[in-house]
Amino acid sequence: MAQPGQQHEHHEQEATTPSTTAATTTTTTDSKPKTNTSKPAAKPTHTPRRTNGRTNRAFSPRFDVFETEEAYHLYGDLPGVQDKKSVSLEFSDERTLLITGRLERKPIPSTAPTTEKRRSRNPTVEDTDDEDDFSVWLSERVFGHFQRSFSFPTPVDLEAVTAKLEAGLLEIVVPKGFVRTKRIEVQ
Repeated sequence: MAQPGQQHEHHEQEATTPSTTAATTTTTTDSKPKTNTSKPAAKPTHTPRRTNGRTNRAFSPRFDVFETEEAYHLYGDLPGVQDKKSVSLEFSDERTLLITGRLERKPIPSTAPTTEKRRSRNPTVEDTDDEDDFSVWLSERVFGHFQRSFSFPTPVDLEAVTAKLEAGLLEIVVPKGFVRTKRIEVQ
């Protein structure tokens, strides 16, 4: 216990909560822990790592699949995918559609202006702009390689499949095919 006039030791420890408000526990040497839940969750819940967002994480995009009499309709979320060339669709067999691609995520550093203390007016070797000028504290958005496959219970018309990517939504229409029969004569 601290004596009167002595400095109290102060520790803060952030607890992980799923809400937007973080619970902060404050401990002093002369009292029990107190919890303050009114503080907004502005701090990361872990020690910041310097990753610059370059960590590749594979993910599986979410799809809705609907069946009509004529076709299968697939709607997939690909947030941030703008280049249609980064998505590939192919049939691995007559009934299995394979969707692959890559979502590039470029981290966006703060746009706050630099201060005079940080940068000088005359550029030097130390003042060159590079991508490592910030630290990523939290990265929850998905990026990297993705792959999904769908097997259809009925034959499909491979030649009539259409796909459209607009505003991060991939729409694929796979028309149903007809069962091709062939009569074989017994000789």
